[in-house]
Order: sequence, then structure tokens, then C-alpha cells
Amino acid sequence: MQECKISSDATIAKLYNNMGAITEKKEDKLPLYTKALDIFVKLGVEDVDIASTYANLGYSYTTADERRKYSEKALAIHSKLKIENADTALAYFNIGWCCDKKEEELEYYRKAIAIYSKLGIENANTASTYHNLGVACDRKEEKREWYNKALAIYEKLKLEADVADTYNNLGLACDRNEEKRDYYKKALAIYERLKLENASTANTYNNLGTSCDKPEDKIVNFTNALTIFAKLGLETPTAAHANYGLGLAMQQLGDKAKALEYGKKAHQLYVKLVGKDHTWTLNVIQSFSLSP
Repeated sequence: MQECKISSDATIAKLYNNMGAITEKKEDKLPLYTKALDIFVKLGVEDVDIASTYANLGYSYTTADERRKYSEKALAIHSKLKIENADTALAYFNIGWCCDKKEEELEYYRKAIAIYSKLGIENANTASTYHNLGVACDRKEEKREWYNKALAIYEKLKLEADVADTYNNLGLACDRNEEKRDYYKKALAIYERLKLENASTANTYNNLGTSCDKPEDKIVNFTNALTIFAKLGLETPTAAHANYGLGLAMQQLGDKAKALEYGKKAHQLYVKLVGKDHTWTLNVIQSFSLSP
């Protein structure tokens, strides 16, 4: 009878873990994985199922300490059992996300990719790992290589918001403004179709504004970015950049009053977000002849 009870409890724990995996929102995943883990811990098991829950739980946390702690528990079990599976790769991805040093971050992402490649797995986690590799790399050629690999999988899985985010990053990794604009416009077309007005949309409008040649085009895109930031109540460095860019565009058109207005807004945000001695702050002071 006791053996049946253990088996039944383990099955319930697996169900909680699986339910977490198919739940969309991260905040809804966390309680399901936690319930699964509580049962596994009470059963005293150290197998692939509890390791899977540890890896998934790590992924659900947005704090580095918690994410690393649970991911390392997953890896310890996998090492003990001498197995490498998709959960091993996910745990490596999680730890890479936690790293402060780029060399370490790249190392963990590459370990994850090596496992996904070995197992022939091309899912959203694989694409996210490629995407983060692109973000972590310094050289633009490498960034484009990883972003394109991520893009191919996102497109295959029809994950449109992720496709748009990757188009934006590909634009950042290009050298020529014409290429940049092409990717930013592709990203914005998707955001508009999905009716997404979030920080990613605003960032892409800002990037498009930066890549435009005509001041009139810059004004349209920087204004679009700032409208979304204001709607979301966000004060970010990109919002400061958009104000700065808008001020410079007004300056080009000879509208000194508007140029000064946006220059001051940029300055206030830079001081608040990065401090009065940061290069961004000093540049905006010089551009608009502001008082420090």
C-alpha cells in the first residue's frame, strides 16, 4: 500500500511540473513548480523528475540568486546520474542569465547550445539561448550569426513577439543605417499587428529614429517611442535617449525652443538614472548648452 502511495504522490508532482511547463505566465508557473518540488522533497527522491522541477523553478525566478540556486541543484543531480537532457541545457541557460562576467555568461550559453544541438532540440528555449548568446557577444558578426539562428526557430514556432524582438536586435547588430531601418520596420510591423505597445516597441521606435537620416522622420519615431514610454509610466535610459534625439532633430530644423525643451527633459532623466557625471549626461549638456 505504501509503495502505491509514493507512486501516486510522485505522479501528482510530475503533473504539477508539467502544468507549470505549459502555463504561459511566469507568475503562474512558480506556484505549480513549488507544489511539485514540495512533494518530491517529502518523498526524498533525487531523480530526473525533481531535477526537471529544479531547472523549471530556476527559470521561473527573475532574481539571480534564486535562479542560480535551483539550477545548480538540477545540475548536481544530473551530474550524479550522469545524464544530459533538455533540463540540463535549461539549467545552464539559467546560470548564464545570472552571470555578471560576459566570459562566464557565454560559457554557460554555449554549454546549453551544445546539448540542444547534440539532442537535436529546436524549441523556444533553444532559440532564447541563441538570442542571449547574441546579446552577450561583442562582435557584430557573431551577434548576427546567433540572432539569425534564434530567428529561424522563432519563425518556425510562429512566436511572433520573439521574432520582432530578434529583428530589433539584428538591426542593432548591423553597420549600415539602411539595413538597420529594414529590421526595425519589420519588428514594428509585427508589434503593430499584435497590438503590442510595450518597452520593446518603444525601444524599436527609438532605434528607428536614431537610424533615420531626415530630422522629420527622426521626430516621428522618437515621438512614438516617448508616447509609449509615457503611457507605460517608464523612465528608462532609452526614454532619455529618445528625448535627446528629439531635441537634436528639432535643433536641425531650427526650432530652438523645442530643442531646449527636449534637451532639458533628457538631461533630467540622465541625471536621475545614471548620474550627473555620466558621459550621456555630459553630452546632452554640451549639445544644448545647458547648465550642469
